[in-house]
Amino acid sequence: MNMDRKSLVAILLCVLFYAGYEYYLNQKYPDRFKQNIVEQNTSQTSSEPGSATSIQGTHISSDPTLADQSDTDIQRLSPEELTVDTGLVTYRFDQRTGGLSSVILKEYQNEDKSEMMEILPKPLLIQGTTGNERPVVPGLMKGTRDQNKLSFSYQRGYWQITQTYDFKPDSYGADISVSWKNTASAPIELNSSVLMSENIPFVKKSGGFLPGMPTGRPSLVTSVAGKTEWIDAQKYCDDTDQADLISQSMQDLSFVGFDKHYFLQVLLPQSKKSSLSVSRTERNKDIGCTITHWMSLNQGSVAPGESVHMTYKAWFGPKSTEIMEAYDPLLKESLDLGMFSAISRPLFLALKYIQTLVGNWGLTIIIFTILLKILFYPLTRQAAVAQNKM
Repeated sequence: MNMDRKSLVAILLCVLFYAGYEYYLNQKYPDRFKQNIVEQNTSQTSSEPGSATSIQGTHISSDPTLADQSDTDIQRLSPEELTVDTGLVTYRFDQRTGGLSSVILKEYQNEDKSEMMEILPKPLLIQGTTGNERPVVPGLMKGTRDQNKLSFSYQRGYWQITQTYDFKPDSYGADISVSWKNTASAPIELNSSVLMSENIPFVKKSGGFLPGMPTGRPSLVTSVAGKTEWIDAQKYCDDTDQADLISQSMQDLSFVGFDKHYFLQVLLPQSKKSSLSVSRTERNKDIGCTITHWMSLNQGSVAPGESVHMTYKAWFGPKSTEIMEAYDPLLKESLDLGMFSAISRPLFLALKYIQTLVGNWGLTIIIFTILLKILFYPLTRQAAVAQNKM
């Protein structure tokens, strides 16, 4: 009986310590459950989408093979036309690259709770190309807008490349389609590629006094042949001994993108046999580096006037199991639960169920701990009795 009393006192002390520690963290890090991102360049939100400042930090180059096209021949879309609001997310596009200059999650706030959550500290470039060629700025892309659907096209050599974004209302998901049309008078072999490139800023470590606290550092996340891997972006950029290019053979590619701790931005190829390459450029250990993913598919010979496509699902949103699985069950594999995932998943589901009842994660963990103690009380008591006998 004496040992049981001590056990209850120990449990009470643990609960009090946890409550005190939660209070300390809430005071010091009021938004620690939000993505800890480097401060965004203020000119990004104030400048017009498609301006030079909106692509700052993205490694791009001109291409002599691009067909001549004057910006004056292309209609410039207005900022409103380059902005898509789905109810949950506000997307802003850059007409010069066809990529995203801003992704704002309207139901989340930034670290100081002054604005809605921006998950792109730098523009995200998504672009159709040929082979593993570097991103380009062809001038202004031809853009069209139809409700929540935006299309951008440009000419690269004999290929007219068009990428179309179709955003779903009240969703963090989107459909992306990239097409290559042969404008030559003869068949041409095509190795089509879609690249996703972002300048990843380095995030300083958290100041928590206990080891193992989350730092919010972004990771590369890929799922190839049923195996998901997470690579710390900062370590990947810092490790000069590691090869600059990671290549995967033609295997089932489920998704590829960036894990930003509490948020995720990934592409899910609908053609599973794409090959994947990842490279890094413009490394700067104090600032960050540009990381580019190429998803390639050999299309074979394409006849004159014929078009071929690569299609993707995309996710720009929180790492919430229910809404991710509702959009695509493969997304649940993006959650890094460690080597004990077989045990972690049911425990996580139990935690989420309790949270829906009490509405507070701190209280949920306390209740869950107490329930586990009650569940294992017979074993604890037996161990205490055996210790007394010894």
